[in-house]
Amino acid sequence: MNVEPIINARFKQFKESRELADSKDGVAFERFVNYTILSVHQPGIFAADSDLLEQVSVGGRSDMGIDGIAIKINGIIISSIISSVRLESCMSFF
Repeated sequence: MNVEPIINARFKQFKESRELADSKDGVAFERFVNYTILSVHQPGIFAADSDLLEQVSVGGRSDMGIDGIAIKINGIIISSIISSVRLESCMSFF
């Protein structure tokens, strides 16, 4: 079974739906992989936060091979230092 055509079709669909048609394939593919992994791990994660994909995609010229990172605490994706402080204050009540 050759899965490359399936991946290419899904990647093309992703680029169109996320308006990444003008982006370089490497950058768009990094976002595609980040989106796919996080969506499998936590379905619907991007429905509530449209900026989350940009926040977890950290790839660049000097990224040492790290294209994305997400931190999850008690089932909640932490997207910023502020959200971690809020989570900490909420958890201190319990």
